Amino acid sequence: MDLSHRWTVERLERGVLELLAGCPKTTHYIRPIAYRPQPEILLTPSRSLPVTVCMFGVGATRDDDRSLTAQVSSVTRVSSAAIPVRWKVCGAYANSFIAQTRAEEKGFDTAIFLDRERRVCEASVANLFFVADRGLVTPRLDADVFPGLTRSLLLRLAAELGIAVSERPVRPEELARFEGAFVCSTLTEIRPLRAIDGVVYASASHPLVRRLLAAFRDLTHERSAYPA
Repeated sequence: MDLSHRWTVERLERGVLELLAGCPKTTHYIRPIAYRPQPEILLTPSRSLPVTVCMFGVGATRDDDRSLTAQVSSVTRVSSAAIPVRWKVCGAYANSFIAQTRAEEKGFDTAIFLDRERRVCEASVANLFFVADRGLVTPRLDADVFPGLTRSLLLRLAAELGIAVSERPVRPEELARFEGAFVCSTLTEIRPLRAIDGVVYASASHPLVRRLLAAFRDLTHERSAYPA
């Protein structure tokens, strides 16, 4: 996006702490955004316009064990041939908004995207994992699957726990053969899925899901304490 800026990672980290210092002492979801603040109507803004970064924090709930329902969406995942999915670009969330809104209108909690080849990609704003054969299956990272940080952390935790993970293409017709499913993201953390369309799972009580969830919470709670 050609939005290079002058701030170091260390300065941005201090900015997060400065933001939290003025907030109630509870859990917040932090969203930093880089942008050019000057009014500009052209699609090719001048590189002479400065880039700035703002951050905002929204109160968030942790350790939410409520299971979710999901709908395989009729909205196709935006193609990286149009907008690179690996970029966390605000405009790309329009795709997620449309799918999420349609799912909620039908009584579901979230949507599940298929790509142009009708492969399962991810949920509206979260990565997907499935339970099968005493291990995990997750859609393989390709151009149209976002490489989420929580997804990466769970892959590492699974390896440490000796849980086998298969990263491969997943087809919608496989959904009925899985033992369970869950979504994961920074904001969502880990949330079990109790149903995808008409397929019902006992994800919340599955021993493998509970084991991985416990390891995730042990690690993230240990690292989330406010600094002295």
